[in-house]
Amino acid sequence: MTSRFLLSVLLTLALLWPGGAGAVSVCVLGNEAVRISSQNKRVLIDGLYREGYPEDVILAADLRQRIETAEGEFDRLDLVLVTHSHKDHFNAAAVIRHFANNPQARLISTLEVVQAVAGEIPVARRHSVPPSVEPVAIRASGIDVLVFNLNHGASNETQNLGFLFELDGKTIFHLGDTMASRAELEAAGVADHPVDVALVPFWYYLYEERAKGLDGVLKAETVIPIHLPRPDADKQYLTRFGGFEGLQAAIDKIRPNMVQFEGGAGCLANLR
Repeated sequence: MTSRFLLSVLLTLALLWPGGAGAVSVCVLGNEAVRISSQNKRVLIDGLYREGYPEDVILAADLRQRIETAEGEFDRLDLVLVTHSHKDHFNAAAVIRHFANNPQARLISTLEVVQAVAGEIPVARRHSVPPSVEPVAIRASGIDVLVFNLNHGASNETQNLGFLFELDGKTIFHLGDTMASRAELEAAGVADHPVDVALVPFWYYLYEERAKGLDGVLKAETVIPIHLPRPDADKQYLTRFGGFEGLQAAIDKIRPNMVQFEGGAGCLANLR
């Protein structure tokens, strides 16, 4: 491979990796679904969805089952964060099912997402974030979350959230589906907060100028591209890059030392 830091860790094993005191694990499940865990806290972002668009990764049936029924590595999730309402990030029935099986979980999401599940999830267990210029601070399940409204693109009015929080000394930032420019990210206050691990839509790293703008704002120690397509997806841009590995190589060229996983899913375990 190129300079890419490629982790060939089996996802099903890495999800169950034992962490010691002060250790944080970040597992990309597919699309923008990410599970972050420390010794005492567990967070799931965009992992409760059931379908997507033709190019999207659909989580395996057994993995979806464990998430929705709060079993195995998903049995004690403290926070469920949903960046926006699109079907490749959110399914109301899946969220409701998880909350029925996990009495300690709390939800933070957009007005649209929270409204869709409000009839089944008590007020005390859900937090909606209104559109705003300033970041919104929410404390839930003992975790302080700073929520940013970051646009989903100039022609897309769907409310999209970015989530910044700290577990055991590691600051994690998940940007959702944003296409915000450097100026927009700075206006949202993103540059005011240090980041250890940034989970960033891969499209930022297909164009050098866009990548430099984002990196100039985030200054993250570790960057993981998310929302990568299925390796076998029939997409014109995959053909242009010579397939999935070619796409990853193009990302490497723009941003060396990016953390990428084979097939787009895997874990960084025991970060300290």
